[in-house]
Amino acid sequence: MDDIKALVEKADVLVEALPYIQRFRRKVVVLKYGGSAMGSGDPDGILRDVVFMECVGIRPVVIHGGGNAISARLKERGIVPRFVSGLRVTDAETMKVVEEVLLEVNRGIVERLGQLGGRARGLAGRNGMPPGVVVTVQLPVGSVSVSTTPLAISVPSLETTIVKVAVSPG
Repeated sequence: MDDIKALVEKADVLVEALPYIQRFRRKVVVLKYGGSAMGSGDPDGILRDVVFMECVGIRPVVIHGGGNAISARLKERGIVPRFVSGLRVTDAETMKVVEEVLLEVNRGIVERLGQLGGRARGLAGRNGMPPGVVVTVQLPVGSVSVSTTPLAISVPSLETTIVKVAVSPG
């Protein structure tokens, strides 16, 4: 009896989701997968949702964070992070660690999405992400440049990138 109840509850969720699935089918949906979600009790739950979106015709694009992993790696290397007004100051040494960690995080997400049945392709770092997709600003505070902050996603650039990635091998 409990099995039937669980199945009915799952069916109810799908019926409730149907208008959203219909509304966003064939549309690109950008998702921010940040540090708190990545470190939650069930990070696979979020990634399963991404795979589900793809299966029903929604085109998810995952923009991920990695601040907690970056902080941990900096600590491992004995680099003391410096913050100005709550933003990490990114000098050359810190940037090297940031790029290294974000590439690892990206590869891990792509791999896990594949294991869960999704089709994913990673675009990371200066060599992977075409210019103009993520609109950013580098915030100066006094004589220091702090972290580059994303302001927006350029939908036309993102669409072009998705088409190029979809037809390229790999």
